[in-house]
Amino acid sequence: MSKTQPTEREQYIPRDISWLMFNERVLKEATDLSNPLLERAKFLAIFVSNMDEFFMVRVAGLKGQIGAGVEYSSQDGRTPAQQLAAITQRAMRLTDAQQERYRILRGELRTAGVSVVDPPELTVDELTFLDQRFREETFA
Repeated sequence: MSKTQPTEREQYIPRDISWLMFNERVLKEATDLSNPLLERAKFLAIFVSNMDEFFMVRVAGLKGQIGAGVEYSSQDGRTPAQQLAAITQRAMRLTDAQQERYRILRGELRTAGVSVVDPPELTVDELTFLDQRFREETFA
């Protein structure tokens, strides 16, 4: 029994999906217990930063194409709306995994003596200091 060869479209991995696959590997590094704790935290931060940029650039571009009524198909045969649907499904799954990883990692950090605090946990003096520091760094 011979297996049929996949078509060119079936062999093609869309750029957006490939990018999300890469970022999924970054997220896996944040879950790999063989990595030191702070390295796992860095991988999680890299994942979040990558996703922010992905949505600001690529997803915004697809939404612009949809808004402009673009109906052409990509190399894998999908319209911008179909591409966005595929991206959204995969990104939601990754974001859910990232949130769960963050909850776990935050507890591990706290156990190790590293506190990640939310703004309501800070005093007025701490918030003022952080506000001044942000303004110095941002507008310097």
